Parts: sequence; C-alpha cells; structure tokens
Amino acid sequence: MKKYGAHQIDENRAANVAKKALLLSEPIASERLGGGYTDAPIFKITSNSKKYVIRFLEHVPKEMRIKEIKNLKIASQEGYGPHVYFADPDQAVVIMEFLLNKEITKENSQSQYTYLAKLLQKIHSGEKFEGYINVFADLKKYIKVVMEYLEIKNIGGIPLVKIEGIINILYDLFASLDTAVVPCHNDLHPGNLFFLGDKFKAIDYEYSAQGNPFYDLAEISIFYCTSVAQEEILLLKYFERQPLAKEKAELYLMKQVAWVFYAVFFLEQNQEQLHKYEKLQIPLDIDLVKEMAEGNGISGDREKMLMYAKFLFNHVVANSESQEFRYAVELLGGTLY
Repeated sequence: MKKYGAHQIDENRAANVAKKALLLSEPIASERLGGGYTDAPIFKITSNSKKYVIRFLEHVPKEMRIKEIKNLKIASQEGYGPHVYFADPDQAVVIMEFLLNKEITKENSQSQYTYLAKLLQKIHSGEKFEGYINVFADLKKYIKVVMEYLEIKNIGGIPLVKIEGIINILYDLFASLDTAVVPCHNDLHPGNLFFLGDKFKAIDYEYSAQGNPFYDLAEISIFYCTSVAQEEILLLKYFERQPLAKEKAELYLMKQVAWVFYAVFFLEQNQEQLHKYEKLQIPLDIDLVKEMAEGNGISGDREKMLMYAKFLFNHVVANSESQEFRYAVELLGGTLY
C-alpha cells in the first residue's frame, strides 16, 4: 500500500536538481505540491517560460524505481501520461510536464465518460508494462498484516475475517476466468487523473503493471459514476458495444475488491487508532466518494480515515450478502459455499 516515511527534501534541493537536470540558466521557483493520500516529495518548478513537476523516488526500492520509470516513459510516449523531460533511476528523480486540472462542468459532465473510456482503452491496449500485479494476492497480504497487528494488540470489532473470506471467494473466482492480462495503472483515483478539457491524463505509475483491466474500470466507476446509468455509459464507451452480463458481473465484484483495498489502506495508515474502530459512529450524511476524490478531506484526519474504513467494510459485507453479489458470482461460474 501507499506509505512513505519522512523525507529530507525541500524546495531548494528540488530547484537545484531540476536546474541541473534540465540545464536551465534562468532563475526558477520551487513549490512543494501536497495533498492526496501520501507525503511523497513532489514539487512544481517554474521557470520564465515553463512549469514542470519534479518527483523524488528515494522512498522506492531501486528495482521498483526502474519499473516505474519504464512504465511512465511508455505512458509519456503514448500520450496518456505526462510528458517526461528527465528520468534517472540512479538519481531517483523524474521531471515531467506540469498538468493543470480543468473543471468538469455541467456542460461537459457527460463527455467525461467518453474521455475516461478512451484513457482506459489507451492504457489497456498500449505497450506492455513492466511487472505483473495480482490485486487479489496483494490484498490478501495486506489483510494478513493488519490481522496480525490486531491479534498482537488484542483489538476486536473489525470484520477482517469476514472480509478475508469474501476476498478468498473472489480470488478463486477471478483466477478461473479468462480475462486478458493487459497494461494497468492500478491507482486511478481522482488525485492521479487530470482533465485537460478534451481528454484525461494519468500520473503516478508506481503501481502500474500487467494485470486485470477490471480493477482500473472499478476505480473509475467508483469515483466517477454515481449512478447505474453513468456506469453503463462508461462501459458502452469502453467496450464500444453493449457490455456482456459477464463483464458487468466482473466489474461489480471488482468494485468490492477496490473498496476493500481502500479500507485496508486506511486501517494500515492508522494502526495506533484501531482501538477506536468498534465505537466509531458513521454519520448518516456521509459522502464517501466526494471525500475520497478530494483526498485532503481524509488524509489529514486520522479518525475520519478510520470511520471511512468502517463504512467501506460495512458496505462490502452488506453487498456480499445481497442477491446481486450471489448472482454475479454464480454468473461467472463460482459459488459462495
């Protein structure tokens, strides 16, 4: 999951590294870019005529660094990622174009599904990414880590045994399917997506690899589709045909996996607060999608992150007991027993 330590990288260092790497002679300004779910060291560099983003990868092991840079360059070359001006895994530095996020208005809100579908098409049909990720295997590991912590601290009330059982069912089910393995971003929350007016670009390729395309689809659906109708538009544009019942079932079940990923992430980020979980109250007016999409609404508030983890677990457990869940599993040839 996404977790970083403290970094001794400030604006002056960012400016000096960028100036040297880009061979800039004019004065430049450096500004730390914050927000989102992590404290990864990212800065905006402004020269007389251009703006850049510099990202430091010192927190990433070199092998993963090499993979991320290779995949980022693929995204840059194919036009769905930011243009890369400089990248060096040994220096642990990437310098990219600065993207300005445009507002999604009422006038262009329906077009966004076409643009999002095109982005996914480009990623999934593009050049092969370095590495392979099985989202189920990774999630099972993270669940085990949190469960071990809960056992050590003797903390109860968190339904991870139930959640683990759900994920085990889906792990076996998806392993039996013939879904194509394709290049996947695997981290498509709104903080990593920039709307440029006539298209989306995706940043942050730390978790990019070959994988199951329905995980990318699930994240886009979770954050951008607030109704069944909107999800149907997304799928229609992505497949360029009416989606099959099997494909709808895969998406529905993969959305449960994505919810669990975020919930486990919130738990893992707040281990010292887990004793509060059982007594936390979830407000009736909770707006999970909005808060998670903004990132800042959650990342700075430990109790809120824990509250959303509880909401997500309750949501997935309730879904797993629904007729829709049973139908999706059985349609794909699985069983709940």
